[in-house]
Amino acid sequence: MDPLRPGRRLPDLRQAIAEYVSRTRTSGWRARKWLWCRAVSQLFSSPILALVDEGDEVIYPNPGFPIYESMINYVGGRAIPIPLREERDFSVDVKELASLITNRTS
Repeated sequence: MDPLRPGRRLPDLRQAIAEYVSRTRTSGWRARKWLWCRAVSQLFSSPILALVDEGDEVIYPNPGFPIYESMINYVGGRAIPIPLREERDFSVDVKELASLITNRTS
């Protein structure tokens, strides 16, 4: 077991997940591509901690996971929500996204 890579533990679980997803949704998923963690917040917060500097603007989907905004604020970034509207099937409006991008967008 590699203590530095806890997401690579539980190979039987990762294999079972890969087989299930391949069988029920799409083919070609391999167990080595899966990570396992205790909470999805860890997966969402780690990239923000690694990539966002104080003063960076970060565009995030709203509604979305609350961890987005709180982690952006925690690292000193500026959280910029982009609304996901029902009339657009909760997808991003590309023109609206483009209008939110500045030279401080990370």
